[in-house]
Amino acid sequence: MHRLTNPFSSKVLLVLACLSAGAACYAATEREQWSSTIKLARLATLSGNNSAAQHLFERALGQAEGFPRCDSRIPETLDGLAAVFAARREFKRCEEIYKESLARRVECLERSDGLIAVSLQHLGDVSCQRMNFSLAEKCYRSEIEILKQRFGPGDRVMSLPLVKLANSLWRMGRDSEAEQLYRQSIDLRQRFLGSDNPALCQDLSMLSHLCLSQRKYADSEALASKVLKICKQAYGNSSERLIQPLLLLGTVSILRKDYDLGQSSALEALTILQKSGSDEGSLSARQAKQILLRSYDGKCRFDLAEPLYEELLVLGNEDAAARGRMYDFVIERATGLRDQTSWAELDLCCNRALKAFPALKMDQAIELWELIGFGRIMSKQWNLADKTLQHCISLKRQAGVKLIGSDLTSLAFVYMNKKQFAQSEKYLKLARIELDSLTGEGLETNWLDTYVCLLKCAGRADEVESLKESFRNRRAEKSVHLPSH
Repeated sequence: MHRLTNPFSSKVLLVLACLSAGAACYAATEREQWSSTIKLARLATLSGNNSAAQHLFERALGQAEGFPRCDSRIPETLDGLAAVFAARREFKRCEEIYKESLARRVECLERSDGLIAVSLQHLGDVSCQRMNFSLAEKCYRSEIEILKQRFGPGDRVMSLPLVKLANSLWRMGRDSEAEQLYRQSIDLRQRFLGSDNPALCQDLSMLSHLCLSQRKYADSEALASKVLKICKQAYGNSSERLIQPLLLLGTVSILRKDYDLGQSSALEALTILQKSGSDEGSLSARQAKQILLRSYDGKCRFDLAEPLYEELLVLGNEDAAARGRMYDFVIERATGLRDQTSWAELDLCCNRALKAFPALKMDQAIELWELIGFGRIMSKQWNLADKTLQHCISLKRQAGVKLIGSDLTSLAFVYMNKKQFAQSEKYLKLARIELDSLTGEGLETNWLDTYVCLLKCAGRADEVESLKESFRNRRAEKSVHLPSH
């Protein structure tokens, strides 16, 4: 007995078999198309043709639409497309794509999967470019946790995310946390690479810069010196790789007021740049010249500093070449010496400045002469102080400055110490006339103290009470005539 068959069901099975075979064939074609497109996209990326790369990666995403949702090729394609936007500095769009790629991997993979760590690092990097350091911090911390689970906390693979996290924290002003992370990264690398490996230089330089920003100048200088030593051992004494460590060391040395080390570092950097044929107006050359300039300023070698300012002005470095900035530094240096009671150095500093800048404005010249006069009084060089104060008073009169009562009082003090009491009293009386037009009690009190001292030195102590009574009466009369507010 023959078995009956349903011809309709046979046809259905045949159709289903054909459709299945067709789907498999289509899927295989899609995979091949995706692979071909991705290869072309990567070649375009390597050649710098970002427009073509974007078009190809977007086509590859379209070809991947039929892939299973958790197919690893989808986030791989998204990563490639995001990298193209990063190369074009379109960081907002880049960040959006990396977030999508990360979300796919988090959905489909275990939390400790290494590919999730890669996505987190990509997203952290682009977030830094967008100044979104709080998001970058979260990404790097999550990446670090994954790497700890996979490799352990002491593995060398930890060093890079530690540095990136430190950079983000530093940018957010969390310096102490950043410093700790930099030191962890350096310790890890030293453990695997040794203490003199050039691979340490970048981390050491970053830590030196961080210490510099925290005004930990001694630590910063020690780190910069170590970087320079490693580079010299690895590359020789004439390598261009020494330039950045030399500039860093020179900068720190100037801030530590080690002007000799700053000068030698800048000159060494300039010598290397010259031998390498570098342009004199390059950024590194200008930086070296600025360090050299500050070292000359710090040593009061304004005769050497002035030509450098002229040179930097020609190079277009307006900030470094501004005369006002140079004068401000001279005054800063001079007042610092005054506060340190370094009278000889103060005298030398101001005199060198006056010789180096013959075209000073009148008020600038007066300020320098006042500092010189003060130093000469404090060092009891009475004859030199006399000449200096006379010159300063003359300059003020030329400039129409009326506030010379204090200078006349100082001059009276000088003549009192020269035992020329009559001349001293003459200047005190002239000072009284000038001071009558002022309201500063400090100046008047100084005048009275000087006059009292003069009377006692001249053997006229019996006149002191009469002078004080007269002074009080004049002050009371003066206060009556002050305008009311």
